[in-house]
Amino acid sequence: MKSKTSQNLVARERAEQLLARRREILALPPEAALNAILELDQPLPLVHSMAPQDLHLLIRDIGPDDAVVLLSLASNGQWDYLLDMETWHQDRLDTAKVMRWLDRLQEADGRRLGAYLFANQPELLALYLFRNVVIYMREHDQEATELPPDAFSLDGMFYIRIPERDDLDPELDAARRQGIKWLIEDLAARDYFSYQKIMLEAVTVIPAEMEEDAYRLRNVRLAERGVPPFHEAVGIYQPLSRRKIRSLAQKARGAGPAFQAPRVLPILPGGLLPPDQLLARAMDHIADGQALDRVRGELAYIGNALVIADRVALRGRDDLTQVMTKAVNWITMGLERLAGRMVTPQEAGGWLERVSLQNLLRVGRGSILDLHGKAKQWTSRSWFTRRKQPLSFWDETGMGILGGILLKQPRLYDPRQRGELYREFASLTEVAGAETQLNHYMALDDLLEALDVPLPETIPDDQRLTYKNLLLTLWVQSMHGREDGVLEPLDLQQLPALLARLFAIPGSGEGVVLEARADFLSWLAERSGRPAGEIEARLAEPMEALFKEIGEELGGVAPKDIDPRYFQLFLVQSPA
Repeated sequence: MKSKTSQNLVARERAEQLLARRREILALPPEAALNAILELDQPLPLVHSMAPQDLHLLIRDIGPDDAVVLLSLASNGQWDYLLDMETWHQDRLDTAKVMRWLDRLQEADGRRLGAYLFANQPELLALYLFRNVVIYMREHDQEATELPPDAFSLDGMFYIRIPERDDLDPELDAARRQGIKWLIEDLAARDYFSYQKIMLEAVTVIPAEMEEDAYRLRNVRLAERGVPPFHEAVGIYQPLSRRKIRSLAQKARGAGPAFQAPRVLPILPGGLLPPDQLLARAMDHIADGQALDRVRGELAYIGNALVIADRVALRGRDDLTQVMTKAVNWITMGLERLAGRMVTPQEAGGWLERVSLQNLLRVGRGSILDLHGKAKQWTSRSWFTRRKQPLSFWDETGMGILGGILLKQPRLYDPRQRGELYREFASLTEVAGAETQLNHYMALDDLLEALDVPLPETIPDDQRLTYKNLLLTLWVQSMHGREDGVLEPLDLQQLPALLARLFAIPGSGEGVVLEARADFLSWLAERSGRPAGEIEARLAEPMEALFKEIGEELGGVAPKDIDPRYFQLFLVQSPA
């Protein structure tokens, strides 16, 4: 007879082999992963050893209707996770999704579905029946003919009617009704007392209370798998100050923070990290096995928390990849913010041993929130807000930049990407760049307040007021001796002289002459009462960009080809 020690060694070796095999399979494309599982001599132990999160994503990647064989191999606990994640919309049970998933489970292993539901998900079963069937309890002196003719009974006591649904395709509705009837019949045949209990619950249930109990039990089950309830998940967004996080790091020196990891750690959250990413390389420098397991567990928890907090519908690993990319970027930003510089993988590994990933994420995202708070405070008291100007006053680019920063969940304006104009901040460098741009708009706003310009009541129909055409139009008016500060669109007769002032040879395609830029700066200084050097220091970059844009827009326009449509950077009267 083998000793206990040798049995433990065999069990450990078997567990390590399963872990290695799971990692290989989950790294494959979905269809290849399914084939690899089915080619095993004994696929059941491998599927049962999978973390429910990993199996869920694999089934989603394959397609739930094409992964029936995996559903048949899954354990009851893995079925719990699938139903808990797939059939709830926030704190409400989605009956349509329950129907679809019960159909899949019935096809996968109908022999155990009824017993599974009664033992593991009785509240879900009772709610599902309550919303899909009408149950009558026949009184002892009541004739069966007094009950609806389309109601059926298995025991002469409970009569069950399954109403048709007009919102479903007739073929789908017929399948729904047949599936419900089969489920009821199977439950009664397997355990009549369980059947009676479910029928009584479905008759007497108070839906709101039953749903609340079901939701609470669902959250308990998910919490055991490392998936927090919504009220806890949103705590991942709570910012921490740099001072507090440094204090936590010093207190934790020599011992990692406590974290209760699930019994089976999911592979995919960490497996989705690019191998050259800082966090992945930092984990290679953690020699302590317990500390490494804690980091992996925290990473999985963070992914789950963000999915719940952001209400992400996981349709496969691509959705989780987006969530994890955001989380890892924030964690990396937290590391850099603590260190005050970019860190090496070895240094990052040391931080990970001392500080929880959740705290690193919070301090990293805190830099984004600091930027958001700065922008929000400025806009509440800014000149353009007091003048009731929209964000479009800062032109399309400014509207995009400021609009992204002011979002409840701040994002970076990036018009270069396809599909969307906004994406998550990926580094402290991007946050610093956005803050520099915000500072430019704050400086421009301060300059406009010093100019104290009365805004026009009307502007040409084909134009909108922006800070660019406001400043440039006032400047051109000053060239023609108008210094009253009243903003009015330029006359067409003024445009040839403007081109001659801007370009050495109008229409040649060359850039704006330096004298024009210097003249504009001198006018700003004189009109605002601010030193030219101060304006230049605060607005050098936007001034350079503005005159570059003037050159691109008007550099190729010859005086004979003047058309108001070319002068979008200036307010110009519409031709009669």
